Amino acid sequence: MRSPIKDLRFSPKSLPSLKKLIPPGAKVDSYLLYSGELEMNLAESNRHVVAHTTSFIVYDFWRSMFDKPDIILKAVEHFWPIEDEKLFEVYQTMFRGYKDHLVRAALFFILNRCSSEGLIQTGRLDPKNFNPIALTYIQRFKRQNFDVAWDKSENFIDTIQSDTDADYLYFPVGKFSYNFFEESIPRGYEETTINHKELCKRVGNFNKKVILDYIYHPRLLNLYKDFPTKIFIDQHGRVLPNQQDAKEVLIANY
Repeated sequence: MRSPIKDLRFSPKSLPSLKKLIPPGAKVDSYLLYSGELEMNLAESNRHVVAHTTSFIVYDFWRSMFDKPDIILKAVEHFWPIEDEKLFEVYQTMFRGYKDHLVRAALFFILNRCSSEGLIQTGRLDPKNFNPIALTYIQRFKRQNFDVAWDKSENFIDTIQSDTDADYLYFPVGKFSYNFFEESIPRGYEETTINHKELCKRVGNFNKKVILDYIYHPRLLNLYKDFPTKIFIDQHGRVLPNQQDAKEVLIANY
């Protein structure tokens, strides 16, 4: 199943490897929800997924999709096309003020699809990014073994809990930042600040089975040196024998 939301920052190719790490029937707590595509596909293949986010606007979009995707589609057709840069900037600033959650969801979708960065509150208007095929992803959306949770905390690390009934914790982290000034500083309400050292320390003490999904960076090998499983993946989703040519890495504590 394809997600109606795109993520230009991180598009994991790890689904086949994840399915080997997480057996059918397992309960999964996933964190850092945004596009939800990988979570949706895990859920569609008989894994029970609760996807967590600290961003209300991300949670708001997905809860609205669960509610009435057909109404969201009609609202999208009402607002689209947006051809004026100024109007696009107004929507970026003001869309959260709409009282109707389905209208907010429609604008979330349009802003995501039209932004040069694939984000809601940053990026310039680029109508060429809006692929009409994405409308079919709303039409065909079906909720299956998939739920979302809004963790009301400003500190993402504090939201990670080991005392849940989930069998696995999954973190599609994406980019690894090691520069203090680059430490995943959020640019919009839909983004999450991640301190990678704190994340490693937090989940390193868990008895739960933990999987982290990163864009490959060699420093990850040292940071997660105590995690026994590292699966290196190329741009096509193929597993590699070592880190050479790796574009992505799955790191697990089991």
